[in-house]
Amino acid sequence: MPPANKTILHVGKYYPPARGGMEYFLAALGKSLEKLGTRCVILAHNHKPTGEVADRTTTGNHDNEPSRIYRTPVLVTFAYTPISPSFPIWINRVLKQYKPDIIHIHMPNPSAFWLLNSPRARRIPWVIHWHSDVLPSVHDKWLKSLYRFYRPFEKRMLRRAKYVIATSKAYMDSSDALSSWHQKCHVIPLGIDPYNQQQTSSGDMKTANRLWNGAEARVLCIARLSYYKGLPDLLNAARYLRNTRIVIVGTGEQKNELHRLAEDEDITEKIAFVDECEEPLKAVLLDTCTCLCLPSIERTEAFGMALLEAMAHAKPTVICDIPGSGTGWVVQDGETGYIVPMQRPRELAHAIDKLTSDPSKARAMGQAGRQRLESEFSIHGVATRINEIYNRISQDAQEEL
Repeated sequence: MPPANKTILHVGKYYPPARGGMEYFLAALGKSLEKLGTRCVILAHNHKPTGEVADRTTTGNHDNEPSRIYRTPVLVTFAYTPISPSFPIWINRVLKQYKPDIIHIHMPNPSAFWLLNSPRARRIPWVIHWHSDVLPSVHDKWLKSLYRFYRPFEKRMLRRAKYVIATSKAYMDSSDALSSWHQKCHVIPLGIDPYNQQQTSSGDMKTANRLWNGAEARVLCIARLSYYKGLPDLLNAARYLRNTRIVIVGTGEQKNELHRLAEDEDITEKIAFVDECEEPLKAVLLDTCTCLCLPSIERTEAFGMALLEAMAHAKPTVICDIPGSGTGWVVQDGETGYIVPMQRPRELAHAIDKLTSDPSKARAMGQAGRQRLESEFSIHGVATRINEIYNRISQDAQEEL
């Protein structure tokens, strides 16, 4: 274990209360590392709407939560990227104040490219956490055209990194961006706390019951309403499902399109959209659903933190078979859930129906998922393995002296 004065600077895209898999993981990781005696400093963007002034830092250290959290103001968001002109100023300010031993960079995050221009940052070892490739998507023309400008900086970051953490072997092996850097890659999955209990209320249960609208077959989807999540396929699958209610939690650029699709397909009575969902309500929805469905269609879905949340609540999952994604490793087909071909709404519906029509099978798969979470994806085990990488960097530095 590193000494208590070991300091790691984590550079992330956002941080809770901003919602998202990367954000929840960063918070859980920082908390677990603090418990292991490693001091964490968090630098991320403000998630609030443009024009609001960001809190520079929070204080206090409740339940080992990292107290050194900095959120830089965001001028505008462009192509899913927060633009923060003051980010390089805050990088150097935090580096000067805390003198971190290691910089842990969570990618993708174009603002992290400012580290390349900081002499102080370049003197410190880097660990890059590779959450996802930036894919030149056929579904999003902007990303496809902008990636050629992004790629040279991405290469420089990877070249500069001491170690790279990939979240699954499948994703590492399929990543063009990582293909030249396997010798410095370590596969460590994402994780959550399996024993984290949300304090829920009777109001949360009433809201959940209203959303389920009396249906016995209950399908939950927690996802950003974005092009790669495959949500139109889930709505089309609803046409083949009887006596089933689907609750979709999330917001994003496809919101209006999905509402129109539900109306056009005349399935509005089967679908409930929830834009804002606090953690207690989400916990109740997970407790009361039959299964969770994540119908993503692209490797931008690299891991699927929502799958771990479902496993924590002992719920089976239904996903699509995305070549090169880690989701097909997180979910064990036929054991903890079902994996179906992408963009096949009828087959998606069939897999959902197998779970909703057989409660005993759904419970058994959910329990198997819970056991897999505890053995493979506990945040304590994940943080311990990452701490070992920090130790190795310290040992390497000592040997070089």
